[in-house]
Amino acid sequence: MHHECGLIGLYHVDQAATKTYYGLYALQHRGQEGCGIYTCDEQSFEGQKSFGMVRSVLEDKVEKLEARGARNALGHCLYVSKENHLTSNLQPMHFRHMRAEFALASNGSLLNQEQLCAELQQNGAIFQSTSICEILAYLLVQNKDKFLPALTSSLQRLVGSFCYVILRRDKLYAIRDPLGMMPLALGRLGEGWVIASENCAFDIIGAEFVRDVEPGEIIEISANGLSSTRFAERQKSAICLMEYIYFARPDSEIDGINVHLSRFRAGMQLARESFAPSDLIVGVPESATSTARGYAEECGVPFDQGLIKNKYSGRTFIESTQTRRDLAVSMKLSPIHPLVKGKRITLVDDSIVRGTTSRQIIAMMRRAGAREVHMRIASPKMISPCFYGVDTSSYDQLIGSTRSTEEICRCIGADSLAYISNEGLRRAIGRDSVCDACFSEHYPTPLFDYKNIIDAEKERRARCHTGNEKDLEKTL
Repeated sequence: MHHECGLIGLYHVDQAATKTYYGLYALQHRGQEGCGIYTCDEQSFEGQKSFGMVRSVLEDKVEKLEARGARNALGHCLYVSKENHLTSNLQPMHFRHMRAEFALASNGSLLNQEQLCAELQQNGAIFQSTSICEILAYLLVQNKDKFLPALTSSLQRLVGSFCYVILRRDKLYAIRDPLGMMPLALGRLGEGWVIASENCAFDIIGAEFVRDVEPGEIIEISANGLSSTRFAERQKSAICLMEYIYFARPDSEIDGINVHLSRFRAGMQLARESFAPSDLIVGVPESATSTARGYAEECGVPFDQGLIKNKYSGRTFIESTQTRRDLAVSMKLSPIHPLVKGKRITLVDDSIVRGTTSRQIIAMMRRAGAREVHMRIASPKMISPCFYGVDTSSYDQLIGSTRSTEEICRCIGADSLAYISNEGLRRAIGRDSVCDACFSEHYPTPLFDYKNIIDAEKERRARCHTGNEKDLEKTL
């Protein structure tokens, strides 16, 4: 299951369900397909979850969740691919076993999921979902140790990018994968604690950021306070570059780096590398707005809001089907005709994945009277699938995997197209220790279940290089 989801957990906090609701509202950009909240006290768990946005699903359920006065809660907003659009995938998930009862929520992807599923089923597991939550839950309950040692050894079996938050009746656990590929932050709220995918969720509920959860760390929060356990040795981290480029909110800080400022610097670097003579710089809202401002400042060309976003629309990249993405673009963006008409426009966007959105936006600008439309992209060209959390797990979903920059430029209808360099992006963000697999094909972990996809692509390329024109034509 490939997803970018939002997690929030609260421990020993008044009005825990209400604060979890508002925290999920701040994390809505990480998942629009479904959401849920579980609360617990010393007696029992209570939960609400469904498909839909946070407000529509939970607004009228919070009062019921607050009725028992529980001070511990766990929330989740879900992005799920169309292949895994199952009610059973909604989170948090509640598990009851003779050795433990807990609610569990996750973000990420396991590359050895098929292998673990097969092994667990041999030992009697019956899976109801395709979520990585069930993998960890079954590993936990099949381990006869006490909870924390069982959790530690279970996590050592997992390979991939993942964060988990686990809620027990008297404890809250926060877990981040050994490479730190997914973000997870720790905050303080009065005498209580908060865990969230991004610290933008802290501001809305009045919590104070304490630190990031470290890669390979388990944080246990209980009545005795906070304790830390490592389930993996310290190693070079590999935060997903897409967090800084697209997924995270601009007001978040991930591993000490502000997302807005990193995007602004990326825009400046992009202008240094590939300036196009223009009359106006326009950012594709909203993830590229910071980047476009940096681009405009560096090259001295005016920036303006040439595209207006419908504030009630969602994020087109994480729509689950191509038809929905196409319709969402039309509903989401509109050009300001007087600003655009007769001008040479440079459109700055965060990425090109399939190319459909870029083509539609450029066509909009031309219909609005733009004389030229140049496209500048604040990430390198995506040439390979992501198996760690971005829903692009095959080469045919990526226009950059089979086409040159010049071919992509023609496909999207731009007058020119350029991407930021990988080195330039790392310099702009301010860190070199990242996962850039979708831009470089350098995967930081073994691929396990997905190795066949890479092998098939290598075989296809080998056929093309030996002059098989029919195979070559299929890629263009």
